[in-house]
This record gives sequence, structure tokens and C-alpha cells, in this order.
Amino acid sequence: MNRLLTCLASKAKLKSQIEDAVSRLNDSVVAMEVCSGGEKVLTETKISNLQTWISAAMTDQETCLDGLEETGPTALDEVKTKMKKSQEYTSNCSAILANIHTLLRNFNMPFGPF
Repeated sequence: MNRLLTCLASKAKLKSQIEDAVSRLNDSVVAMEVCSGGEKVLTETKISNLQTWISAAMTDQETCLDGLEETGPTALDEVKTKMKKSQEYTSNCSAILANIHTLLRNFNMPFGPF
């Protein structure tokens, strides 16, 4: 019975962590929207915010997996398999953001300091 309660609690934590990660990624997408009035699509502030949100999403994913270790290898392996693409995409986003200034310069795309 105790193991069942632990498993249910872990699944609730997992759901919460996944929702947090999705929310942070959605925040990142919203930050990329172009505003009226000629505002630049990317600014230093937006790049910094994106890096923070992507980093937080990666942390949420790891926290989720760490919490699942209590449920045993079957649940952990199943979730790891299902989260693999998400982790790859998040990691790729982080790498792109780490090099965004170079990428923008290479493609002659302006970005603002604010």
C-alpha cells in the first residue's frame, strides 16, 4: 500500500513538472512574438529570458526523472523513453541560444541591446 501511495505521489509530481516545463517553453514562444511599433524580434533581454526559461525547463525535466526513481525502473524507463525527444529539443534550444549572437551576425539579422 505504501509503495502504491509513493507511486501515485510521484506521478502527481511528474505531471506538475511536465506542466511547468511546457509552461516555460510556451513562455519562450510568446517572448519571440513580434510586437508592433518596429520592436526588434530579439533583444538582449529576450535572449536572456529565453535562456532562463529553457534552463528552467531542463531542470524541471531532470527533477521529474529524479522523482521517478522512487517508483522503480519500469516507470522510469517508460517516462525516459517518452521524454527523450523533449530533452533533445530543449538541449538544442539551449545550444542555439548560447550561440545566438554569432548566428544572427552570420545571417545579417539585427538584434537590439534592449
